[in-house]
Amino acid sequence: MPFHSTVSRDYVSQINSKKKPTYTSPYNGLIGSKLNEIISGKNFVYDAEQDPVYKQYKNEYVKLGKDVVQNAVNGASDLAGGFDNSYADAAASEGNQQYITEMSERIPALMNAAMKKYQMEQENAYRQFGALQSEESRQYGQ
Repeated sequence: MPFHSTVSRDYVSQINSKKKPTYTSPYNGLIGSKLNEIISGKNFVYDAEQDPVYKQYKNEYVKLGKDVVQNAVNGASDLAGGFDNSYADAAASEGNQQYITEMSERIPALMNAAMKKYQMEQENAYRQFGALQSEESRQYGQ
């Protein structure tokens, strides 16, 4: 049975004519910024020459290699009465090459560490985005 009351129709008209409250998100800028960060994020690329840890190892191994060369040459020169010795040169080169090889062998471990750091940063960005969306939804619901 329909309700026919002038008061009711007037009241409903009045409510419908009132401007509905609008919601302004305090997180809109943050959500957009975080989404842009995720979308435009860089792909993983590892360049050992740009890695500060690799540079540190490289400096250390280069110094050790030079020390091996110098010690081998000096030691052989002393034994040979001050003259250069081809054996000393070969030993020095081999010792230096060993340090270069050890330095190169560190690269895969350093790359794996850089990849893990990249993945953690990506996961953190997604978690932050999700948290912002959840808070936005909660506030909108209020």
